[in-house]
Amino acid sequence: MKKYDVKQLPDFGKNEKAIYCERESGTVHFPFKEELELCTAIKNGDREKLEKQFEQTLRGEMVVGNLSSNRINSVKYWAVTTVANAVHYAILGGVDETDAYNFSDECIRKIDSFKEYDECIDYLMKRALELADMVKSRGNNAAFSEPVKKCLHYIHLHLHESIPLNVLAEETGLSRPYLASLFKKETGSSIHEYILDEKMKEATALLDEGKSCKEVSYVLGICNQSHFGKIFRAKYGMTPEDYKNRK
Repeated sequence: MKKYDVKQLPDFGKNEKAIYCERESGTVHFPFKEELELCTAIKNGDREKLEKQFEQTLRGEMVVGNLSSNRINSVKYWAVTTVANAVHYAILGGVDETDAYNFSDECIRKIDSFKEYDECIDYLMKRALELADMVKSRGNNAAFSEPVKKCLHYIHLHLHESIPLNVLAEETGLSRPYLASLFKKETGSSIHEYILDEKMKEATALLDEGKSCKEVSYVLGICNQSHFGKIFRAKYGMTPEDYKNRK
């Protein structure tokens, strides 16, 4: 027995218009209002609201468009468009666009592998909640000015490199002093402090993945391993080696 009540829009034949079929059957697309409420909950990073919306939506019949003669393919295509819409709202909520699009690609690859629409819908709900959590963890990113957003995005993409202030100034079209002042005012950190903080967060992730301290130092563009150790210890109160061997 299927877990969810999923209905596909009817197809009365290739010569019939979709609106004719909908009028005859009384079946129409999933309401935009409900889709908007789900996406807005993601944009606001509101997991509780999103869970309530899911509960309300799944109480009734779910209607997917007539996207394929195969029911599971119709559900999968609908799921792909849903993910694409959701990540756009996550970006508006402050998630870095590269992270959002990578998230979308990962979801779509997984959706493509499903054989049953129940597992597809379960997966979609689980990842939507993760997306809302991603938005929430970004704090006030959505409220930053465009120059600061550009800086944050550039730093995020080039974290494995040295990122001098003059490069960020060129990227934003602002003078170095003005950009430094604006960044500090909006984020509460200097650009240099922010970059080091992000590098150290990434360092812990790479160490957790099993990379050596030397590899991590090199990957993050901190060629002097001793300097890397000092920065890491100042942030976490332990050396990278101690962190790696803590378990």
